[in-house]
Amino acid sequence: MMEKMLPRYAVTDVKKLDRSFYEQNGIKAVIFDVDGTLYTGGIAKHLILGDIWRCMWALRERQTRKAMKSRDYMTADNYYNTFFSTLSQKTGKEESVMRDWYFNRYMPLMVRQIGKYCKPRPQINEVLESLRQKGIRLLVYSDYTRSKEKIESLGIDSSVFEKFYCAEEFGALKPQTRPFAQICQENGLELASTLMVGDKVDSDGGALAAGLQFTCIDGKNCKDVDRSKYDIVSWDEFVNICKK
Repeated sequence: MMEKMLPRYAVTDVKKLDRSFYEQNGIKAVIFDVDGTLYTGGIAKHLILGDIWRCMWALRERQTRKAMKSRDYMTADNYYNTFFSTLSQKTGKEESVMRDWYFNRYMPLMVRQIGKYCKPRPQINEVLESLRQKGIRLLVYSDYTRSKEKIESLGIDSSVFEKFYCAEEFGALKPQTRPFAQICQENGLELASTLMVGDKVDSDGGALAAGLQFTCIDGKNCKDVDRSKYDIVSWDEFVNICKK
């Protein structure tokens, strides 16, 4: 099942990923992932320590989310109904309790802990401004909600992004392809002219199967990835590419 979700093709010549790459390949927009892409620093342990009495709920949330990546639920209602029903079974708590915890406690906690313990990528604001000056449109697509709040908690200029999208609102987590295509359609973007930038081949890389281009920021999530198949660059390389 997992093999079916993996991206099928990629831009393989990393050396071409400079200003001429953007021009020659007609890239008109870049969609950024948030968690692990725009900032560094593990957040999982801080989510657990930030609400120690409900630490098992956080662990069950991650298990549930991981299990739901392989299916497109088509609508937010379908997704959330399945998500909270499963989470309720795993925790032994009523669905209403889990909904309240997730939206009103867990998500706000995530924003606070990211702002407190994580660091924005070096020169991130300069990178974003450089891309914007090239006439490239910028958007955000994250699996989790509250992307704009997370970005702002890190001191990143959120005004450079035209829109913020959440996979949950589409009813399909990454790497499901429909949301990638729908984002492009809603913004009048051609798939082949849009670049997705993320840190996970097995989730953000779903953009490739949808027809977008994809660049993966190197890190722990790329440890076992076949680098001959994907465009994987370090953050420093990405910065240099964008600022040329």
